[in-house]
This record gives sequence, C-alpha cells and structure tokens, in this order.
Amino acid sequence: MPRDSAQTRLVTYFFTRSPCHFLRSVLTKSAQRLSRAHGGRSVADIRWGDVNRVEMAHPFADALPVLASFLTMPRTGLAGCPQCVRYYFAENGKGSGANARMVVAPGREADGLMQMAAGQSGQLLSDHYADQQSDWVAGRSSPFRRADLTGSIMLKPTSLR
Repeated sequence: MPRDSAQTRLVTYFFTRSPCHFLRSVLTKSAQRLSRAHGGRSVADIRWGDVNRVEMAHPFADALPVLASFLTMPRTGLAGCPQCVRYYFAENGKGSGANARMVVAPGREADGLMQMAAGQSGQLLSDHYADQQSDWVAGRSSPFRRADLTGSIMLKPTSLR
C-alpha cells in the first residue's frame, strides 16, 4: 500500500473533486499569499514590476559596504517573464536572466541591435559604469555597432625578454 504523501493527497483531491474547484482553490490561495506579501494590496493592483525588481550589484558591493550604494544599480521594476526574451528575475539578492541581448545577422552587423545592463565598464569612476542601465530597464535598443565612438583603448604588448 502506498504511503500517504502530499503528492498522493493532491492527486486524490484533484480527481475526487471538480478540476475547476481545484484550480480555483490554488489560484485563490496564490492570490491571498501575493496580497499578504504586498501589504494587503489587491492582486489587481500588483504589477509584475512590483514583484520583479533589479537586484544587480558590483561584486565588491558586499566586500565594501560603505561603497555599496554607488556600486549597486537602482532597484527598478522590470518587465519580462521566464518565457520572454526580456527575462530577468531576482530573489533574495540573487538575479538571473538576460543581462545582454543582441540581434545580429552575420555580415549585417551595422543593422544589429543591442541591449546591455549597467554599462560596458566595471570601473565605478568610468562614464560607462552604468550608462546603459536605464535603456536596458526600458527595453530600448542601441545599434550593435556604434557610429559615435567617444573613446578607444589601444593595447600594446610589451616586448618579450
């Protein structure tokens, strides 16, 4: 005889009652939990961006708490879901998702589009530390190949001894 597990009880409940009743019960409990987590607000008033917020920080933010506010991106609500191209999800300080999105056809790079979280530099004092963040949050694309270059880096190897 199989032991009484939560899964067995769930299957029994589902098949001995109306599936509509089961689904309504699950959705009602989920809505109640979500409402409690958001201060009693109606589920109709809670937006995805209220639940899904940016949690993105430089790796040194935990090591240097005095600088954490400068190293951490603003906690902004985001669109997207796990089934979307703009997927991003954060929970308990851990974020995952598409921090860079590109649409590029080989040989047609000039027509490509790009979105990048934060910026191209991990250096806090750089102009490019967080210059792409607002566009990434809004889902605005930039050209994959920029025509308005503002700087360059020249890498010169030292001579071998």
